[in-house]
Amino acid sequence: KGNIEFELRYQKEKQDLQENCQRFIDFRRGYGKWLEISSRDESEKSREVFCIETLYVLLNKILLIRICEDKGLVTKKISNSGISVWRQFAGSLKDSYKDLLDIAYKDTSLLYSHVYEKGIFDWYSEGDGELNKVLNRVLYIFNHFSFKNVNRDILGKLYEKYLPKDER
Repeated sequence: KGNIEFELRYQKEKQDLQENCQRFIDFRRGYGKWLEISSRDESEKSREVFCIETLYVLLNKILLIRICEDKGLVTKKISNSGISVWRQFAGSLKDSYKDLLDIAYKDTSLLYSHVYEKGIFDWYSEGDGELNKVLNRVLYIFNHFSFKNVNRDILGKLYEKYLPKDER
């Protein structure tokens, strides 16, 4: 108290630390709620399962956007032509795919608001740029497929074929 320069430096470092640790704070918050809901014990295996379920939620959200885009329910954002338009618009913006995904979430949430509400699995969106690289790859892979004729039978078969029974 009384040393204004020290107090300002302290507040700045405190804010920087919180910003740098936000993804871990969000992870702990979501993970803690997930532990309560799932009745699991704190363990390395539980953290791994939580991360896998986070990935499933992310991929499902992206898949639903792609289905909606390919069926013409929303404008293309993460499909081939949408990404090209985004690259021209965003240029060299840092984390541009995360930004693009946020915009696609908002658009698709007009149809499926409950799917895109913030939840315990949304901690992944904070980060150091790794997510951007992963999203680039995922969107690239998804763009090899057309989801125009997808129905829930196909999605159910995908789950049965690619997900272990205990994870479905």
